Amino acid sequence: QTLIACGGLDKTCYVYDLTNNDGLHINGNKSLVASLKEQHNAYISAIKPLPDFRILTASGDASCVLWDIVKSEPIQTFTSDSSSDFTTMEIINTPNESITFMTGSVDGYVRIYDLRQKSHIHKFKNGDNYSDVNIIKSFKNNTSFVTGTEDGKIRFY
Repeated sequence: QTLIACGGLDKTCYVYDLTNNDGLHINGNKSLVASLKEQHNAYISAIKPLPDFRILTASGDASCVLWDIVKSEPIQTFTSDSSSDFTTMEIINTPNESITFMTGSVDGYVRIYDLRQKSHIHKFKNGDNYSDVNIIKSFKNNTSFVTGTEDGKIRFY
């Protein structure tokens, strides 16, 4: 299967199967296989796929949700110590499985989460100001990452 996901202001993540037009028929759309909703209280700002038909969504409500795509149900919700919108998310790829992810937010912090815990395990203040973190990318060594912020700066960690 080739799955693609999108989401936005309606607080819903839609997952489509690009290879099979004989999938589930949701609202008359043959390629829509999941409609993941009613967990976020604000727009969906980032979506990341995981192995085993799971997906992560980040939201402007300062939460992330781990979903089971097959069941169209949430597995776990991850919360922040801030009410600031999450603007971006990145998966940290580990050799055996993806269990760690990072979020960037409008409060200028990068938070690191472990899928086995509900709240972040570490956070980094992104520079001396509170500029929105708009993008995060991890390096292949899984020990470093880079951020891009609203103030036009790139920072390496």
